[in-house]
Amino acid sequence: SLETDKLSTAVLGQAYFPGFGYHRGSFATQLRLSAPDIDFGENPVVDSVFLQLIYTGDAFGQRGEAFVDVYALIDSLSYDSAYFSNRVPAYTPVNLTDASFQPVPLDPLQPIYVGDDTLAPQVRVYLDDVFGQALLEKDPAVYASNDAWIEHFPGLYVKTSGGAFGTSAVGVDIVNGVSGMRLFYHNDTDTLEYAFGINALSAR
Repeated sequence: SLETDKLSTAVLGQAYFPGFGYHRGSFATQLRLSAPDIDFGENPVVDSVFLQLIYTGDAFGQRGEAFVDVYALIDSLSYDSAYFSNRVPAYTPVNLTDASFQPVPLDPLQPIYVGDDTLAPQVRVYLDDVFGQALLEKDPAVYASNDAWIEHFPGLYVKTSGGAFGTSAVGVDIVNGVSGMRLFYHNDTDTLEYAFGINALSAR
């Protein structure tokens, strides 16, 4: 096994190499608050929540689609600990993804179109609105600091399911500060968004 903590790049997906078999890539990471003491306002309601992973440009196997699974970690990661590629972290059994948006394209050459906007190529994994609503309804003390947040929500484990959509793997940048989880919501007075980032300070 190889030591894989504090890397700037993660590999997501799986690819087959003749003579060597399948190579699979997954990763675990903390999410960090973009700002503490967030106030979601009166009667906040989720509009969408998704994981956004910026490509490095590296790709393995054939460009295609994959079923991407996202789980909440059970135990906290430590920034000062060493983690190795043969370790799978403990995670909850509930897949947080929205099945209606699966499979997910894994293609560094394919941009994303949102309305009239064209966004840079990225892996975008939509999560269940029930999970997003639960984020909005948490005790405000959970968002008092990054330490409080990480103690309450240790992070995410992201992998692919393989199967028929399992011949593509891509590199994703996990220190650029753009990768992370985006929560869009509205309350009684406004429509807003909040970002949970993955960056160089995230244990991963």
